[in-house]
Order: sequence, then structure tokens, then C-alpha cells
Amino acid sequence: MLHPKIKQEFPIKELFAPTSPWEFLGFALITILMSLLTEWHPLGFVGIAGIFTFWWWLDRQRAKARIKHLQQQSFLSLKSKAPAPAKGLILLLSSYSPSQIELKNSQVLESLIQKIRETSITDLTWNDLNKIDLVNSNLRPQIEAVKFHADSGKLKEVWLLSSKESSISQGSEITAEILEKYLQFQYGKKLAINSGQNYTFEDWNYIKIWQIVQKIFQESGYKDDVIVADITGGTKMMSVALAMACVSPKRRMQYMDSKRDWQGLPLPQGEIKPVLIDVDAIFYP
Repeated sequence: MLHPKIKQEFPIKELFAPTSPWEFLGFALITILMSLLTEWHPLGFVGIAGIFTFWWWLDRQRAKARIKHLQQQSFLSLKSKAPAPAKGLILLLSSYSPSQIELKNSQVLESLIQKIRETSITDLTWNDLNKIDLVNSNLRPQIEAVKFHADSGKLKEVWLLSSKESSISQGSEITAEILEKYLQFQYGKKLAINSGQNYTFEDWNYIKIWQIVQKIFQESGYKDDVIVADITGGTKMMSVALAMACVSPKRRMQYMDSKRDWQGLPLPQGEIKPVLIDVDAIFYP
């Protein structure tokens, strides 16, 4: 996206790390004023007050310029669009929840899931996955997200972020096992799948989530702009933490948008597609 040219900002921070004659002159002036101030000289007070007033005025001008710039970007007419196919995909997971009523019985569901966990990839069948209602479960957004990027032929690696079970939360570690099993079954060695203890946390621990995502971006070997973080799954706290880690320039997010009924619930067979969330134009105009 092309952005209209913005008037260059006054490099106020360079006054404290001068790299040109004019910046050095400003640095020297501030130093003199600070010396006069320590000696209780009236010029020191007047000079510091003048610099404070100028800096305050400059910040206000910058704020006005930012608002004007955002208006020029026509955000009110922003249209949703799909993200470019990614090489890496970060997914958040919630505790597993199928749609079929009979699977709401925890004992029945746990028995079927345990069988899948114990079955090798070579012996796993679609019948096993259908018994837990996988494609209609709350894992459908993640399945569709992987499919979207994998169909392009570019997707190489997936990270499954899950929460630990606690006294107030069921956790999603088992959900990660189910999805990992499905991805291995569906895509084989085409995808590298990362999950387990290094990607597991308490769902309220936004600092830990942020640290994990930061580590993914820094150590994955991919450039930031070829990894997409999907904020659809997990708890609201997990989504916020993931979004916090994606505020840095060139990091991209997506949300799996779906058709919903009158109650706001996703339709079981409705279309679901990724929508790009690009915050660079807001934070780095």
C-alpha cells in the first residue's frame, strides 16, 4: 500500500546523540541551559521552560499530522482481504469441543480421543477422525487456516500454542495433540509442526505467551512478513497476547471469518476464510 508523503519530523531525539553540526549546536545549547539551571541562573529556568514549550507544541503537531494521515488512508472504506500465503503459521487452541450432541458426554469423547492419540499415523483413518466430529468441531477454523496457506504450496511450518489445564481451565494440550495428529495425517512431511511444552502456558499468562511468540519470530529462520499469526482460537487473553507480539513492523495477523446465525454463532457448514489484520499503517504510517 502506498502512503502519502508526510512532512519529515523534527529529530528531537538526535539532540541528545548529535550526528550533524546543527544537532551538535542544539545539544550544546541544552547543556549550557542545564548548567545555568544547576546554578539557579534565571536564563536556565527561562531556557528550560522554552524547550519544554517547544517540545509540547511539537508533540501536538505530530499528533495532528498522524490523525490527518490516518484520515488520508480512508480507513472508513477499508475492505477485508485475505493475507498473502505464508511460510509459517501460528495458531491458538482452545479445549476441544465437537458439535455432535452425543459427544458432549465426556466419557464417550475421551475414549475416542484416547484411541486417536494411541493410533500411529500410518494406521489412522478418516473414520477415526469423523468419530470425534473433527471437521465440525471448534478446530475447524484452524484446519481451514492451514488449508488456505498450504494450498498455495508455500506453507512450511506450523506452531500450535496451547494452554495448561488448571482448576479453573480445562486447557488445550489435548487439542494440540489432536490437531497435530490430523496435520500429520493430512499433510505428512510437507509441514513441520511445533507443539508441546515449549508452546504451552497458563491461558492468563500473557507475558509468557508474548515471550513464546517473540521467540518464534526471532528464532524461526523466517522473515517476519512470511509468518502469519492467527488470533481466532484460544481465550481472549491469549488472542490479546498474540496481537501484542505482532505490533512490531511487518508482522501479520489474520482472523478466520465465518457466516453466523442470528445468535452470532458460526454456522456448521458456513464458509470460513482468513481476513488480514494489518496494523502497520496505524502504528508506522
